[in-house]
Parts: sequence; C-alpha cells; structure tokens
Amino acid sequence: MFRVLIADDEPDVCRLIGHLIEWERLGLEAAGTAENGKACLEKIREENPDLVITDIRMPGMDGLELIRQVKEEGFTCRFVIVSGYQQFEYARRALRHGVEDYLLKPVGKRELNECLGQIVEKLEAKAAGEDVDVEEPGPLDEGEETFGPAAGEPGKDSRPVRLAKQYIGGHYMEQVRLSEVSELVYMNPSYFSTLFKKETGISFSDYLTERRMEAAKRLLRESRYSVREIAERVGYVETAYFSRLFKKQVGLKPSQYRKLHS
Repeated sequence: MFRVLIADDEPDVCRLIGHLIEWERLGLEAAGTAENGKACLEKIREENPDLVITDIRMPGMDGLELIRQVKEEGFTCRFVIVSGYQQFEYARRALRHGVEDYLLKPVGKRELNECLGQIVEKLEAKAAGEDVDVEEPGPLDEGEETFGPAAGEPGKDSRPVRLAKQYIGGHYMEQVRLSEVSELVYMNPSYFSTLFKKETGISFSDYLTERRMEAAKRLLRESRYSVREIAERVGYVETAYFSRLFKKQVGLKPSQYRKLHS
C-alpha cells in the first residue's frame, strides 16, 4: 500500500479529496492531512508518505517552497498540486520542480483517480527496480513527448495541452498567442501546435475561437451588454470582425442570436 498525505488550508477540501480517492482500488492508504505548508512538512518528516496532494497557496509556506524543502531534506515522495486558474504561473514553476501533475479546483473524481493511477504505476515500477521517469523534467525539445504519460492517447490530454486549455480558460478575453502559450508550457511552438491539434482534433486558434464564442453566447443570453462590449469582453478589439466570426461559427449574427434566446 502506498501512503498519501493531503494538505490544504481548507479542511473541507482535504475531506473532499479524501472522499474522491478510490483508496482500495488504487492500493492507497491515508497518511493524514495538514492545514498549511509547515504542518505538511512536519507530517512528511513523521510519516514519510509516498505521495503528497497539496494546494499551492497556503499560509506559512506555499506548496513550491514545501516541495523545495522536502527535496533538500532527501525525501522521495511525489507531489500532485491542486489549485486554481489564477495561479497558472505556479503551474509552470511546479513542473520545473518535478511535480507529477497540476489539477484544477474543483477537481473531478475521474481526473483525480486517473492521475493517481498513473503515479501508482510509477511507484510500483520503481519498487520493482524499473527506471520509469526523471524526477525533474526540463524544457522539452521538438519531438519529445515525455512531458506527460497521456501524450498522444485518444481521449486524454498531455500536461502541456491541459495546461494550455486551462490558460485559455482564464485568459481568452486577452490577446492569447500560440507562441506565448507554448513558451508557458516549455515547448517548441511548432511542435506544440502539432501536439495540440493531434490531441484535441482542432487547431490552437480554432480552440481559442470556440472558447470565445461560447463565452459570447453566454453573455448574449444572460447579460445586457452591447455587442461591442461583448466583443471586447471575449477578446476582440473590432466589433465588425467579431460579428463576422460569430456568424461564421454560430450561423447567426450576434443580434439575431440574442433575439432568438431572449
């Protein structure tokens, strides 16, 4: 049995994560919970867990400092971070620290257990003496697909693609560029573009457009903002261009769509 420690400054979140984990099926057992980074460090020293699931923003010591300290002290536990959109920059830094995965709140049961299942496989392979991965991945070169175990698998997104989607979800209203997002996930822009389309079935720019159009439709249905204001709120400077693109995507002009759903 591999032992799991859960750390979050919200006790309800710790309980929820504990409730979502399929302990018996995965061969896991609880090593306790911690309410902040310092308490988590003490628990790691006492319990020496195999895996730590932690928030990244906690009082006293944040998740990244915790991971750095744990590694300095020679512990080999693996880390999964659970956080929110607003901490996307932390995701990049977390990956540089060798974190196994970065999940968004509210984390889903399937997503969490798929992540833990992959880590259990690594732990079992390591226990059997197999060399299965590198602890601290650096920037990827073109052609590498070792950034995440799900790269290229149907129905699953590798870590770079998932993080790109998360970033778009929180920043679609801004000027989002492929080159900037590929840099955020430490990948060559050309290779990242190919990987994104391979895993999602659409190009990066089309995915961004779809997210913006979904947001625009919601605003047209639920708000009284003008079409110009909605265009700006979903990332378009020119209202006419937004309207043409909306009609191309949806089949109706923004004003027609609003009238239909009013």
